[in-house]
Amino acid sequence: MKCTCLACEHQFEGSISKDELGWHSSCPECDSSFDVDVPDGKIVMVFIDNSDTEHFAESEPTSNVVSYYAFNTPTSFMATWEEKSKNPDTMLYFVLENDKWICSGACDPNDYEIFASYWGLDSPEKRLKIQKEKIDAAIRHAGAAGDLDAADRVKEYVTAVDNAPLLIAEGLESPYKKILEYNGYVLAGIEYEDSKYGYQFATWQYTGDKSGVQFGHYYPTWSQEFGTTAFNEAKNDFALRSGLMISERSFSKEKLADIYELLNVGLRMGLIPTLEKNADEIMKQIEDSGIDLRATSKIDSLIAACEDRVRPAPHEYPAHDYPWGIKEVDCVEELLDVFEHGNWSVRTGFVLGDLAFIEQISGGNEWLALKLDEGEWKSFDSISFYHMLEKDGYDHCREFIERLQETPWHELKYPSGPESHTMQM
Repeated sequence: MKCTCLACEHQFEGSISKDELGWHSSCPECDSSFDVDVPDGKIVMVFIDNSDTEHFAESEPTSNVVSYYAFNTPTSFMATWEEKSKNPDTMLYFVLENDKWICSGACDPNDYEIFASYWGLDSPEKRLKIQKEKIDAAIRHAGAAGDLDAADRVKEYVTAVDNAPLLIAEGLESPYKKILEYNGYVLAGIEYEDSKYGYQFATWQYTGDKSGVQFGHYYPTWSQEFGTTAFNEAKNDFALRSGLMISERSFSKEKLADIYELLNVGLRMGLIPTLEKNADEIMKQIEDSGIDLRATSKIDSLIAACEDRVRPAPHEYPAHDYPWGIKEVDCVEELLDVFEHGNWSVRTGFVLGDLAFIEQISGGNEWLALKLDEGEWKSFDSISFYHMLEKDGYDHCREFIERLQETPWHELKYPSGPESHTMQM
């Protein structure tokens, strides 16, 4: 391994040895012995000089170590092992976990099975077979068996999650996989074991020291709004938040719906005869994008109702870093699932029928509650659902939201009076 003598600063490729004082090496230039720092990790893999066969029987390599690798997870070790087993540093190697011997001997790609068995992992062949079974099950679950485009989308996101490393972040309890990261943002995905849920994708901003994540946007495949397009939506969001896509050159779903309607009216009234072919192509492209054009007026009026009341804090500008992210959910349970996540960014919102909840403070869990009343979105309260779930429990919160669904706006506890916006139907 590459060493630098602390006495004469000579750099050389050499071996290191270990005694009761730690790891050290000897300089071939000045013949002095010096300490060597080795990387920390739960799992250690070392290669030793091919001539050092006597150490085969030892439980720990202590001399003639020519390369030293450290890993925090079995997954990261296995990825490196697959590469090293094809082109090893030397033929003799050791693997230890928490200083406990696991395996040693002549490097052999078939040793993969030893590690797979030890950590409960799968061989490459078995992993591919399981991945195919996951894809087939996900396609059936998504109802995409007869839709080639939807099936391709499912195959893409199942493979992306399966092949991605674990996302390590403080406070992140769910085992999300890190698919992409750029410019302080990360795109991640998770497979839920309960088949009724499927997959969920999220984009987060890293905290300043990258030890944690914050201000999440979530895209579940079980949502009626996203379905098999959830991964595409998450990728677009990641591209915008991270700066890979210039926001001024992209259109939100609401703006695309407006463009569609303007083109549609213009074609019907014969106002754009010279652009008819281009207009048809643009409209078809918007239709193929999967946007629910019927729901956009409902979302537009909701944004209008909140525009003056829900703004990023002064330190969060520019405001285009915090776009409106309004999503429709299908049931109370799905709504409670998103509230349990916590740490949503300002202008994130969820709509359940005639109820809407908009996050007012990034990570603050202060949801502006609104209800659709005679075509108008009217606010009636500010609710901390995360704390309500912690204090009163899941069942209480579910019953609370069900009561909000059943109660007319004018009978709700804190009606906001005349502040409302009319929805154009």
